[in-house]
Amino acid sequence: LPSSSGWVQYVPFTDETGSHKIEAPRRPLIFYSKGLVGPITILLLFQFFSAAIFIWVEPDWDLQTAIWYVMVTATTVGYGDVSVSRSNAWAMAWASLHILLSVSLLAALIEDITQLRERRKDLLTQVFQFKKCHEKETLEDLDENGSGIVDETEFVL
Repeated sequence: LPSSSGWVQYVPFTDETGSHKIEAPRRPLIFYSKGLVGPITILLLFQFFSAAIFIWVEPDWDLQTAIWYVMVTATTVGYGDVSVSRSNAWAMAWASLHILLSVSLLAALIEDITQLRERRKDLLTQVFQFKKCHEKETLEDLDENGSGIVDETEFVL
């Protein structure tokens, strides 16, 4: 996930050695919305496109019925209250393609959510470790020989 996209921010941190910038995730609502706006838009546009196709191939359906059908089908709930007519080959073909693509798009959306959760967790862990590593008490605890300098043999996370 690119840092320049607004999903993360650079937080200034100053210690005895100078000023640093660490990468930290934005608030959850901003972080997840910026990462999911594209996939959710694609999924919804596909569902509305599918509803329009169903209105065309199923003459008895109105917009509300078509949207209800595509959303229930896309989420794999399938109440069974609305179904395509089995005698209409075009409707059956589009229904099959719609199911295949909708489930794939939903799985991709779930994967995007999982990746964002992992990325946010990693960023929060890095921020925590960076701050803990630069706390005065932590550095004093690492300085085993009391020289005031933590050398490479003393520094262990």
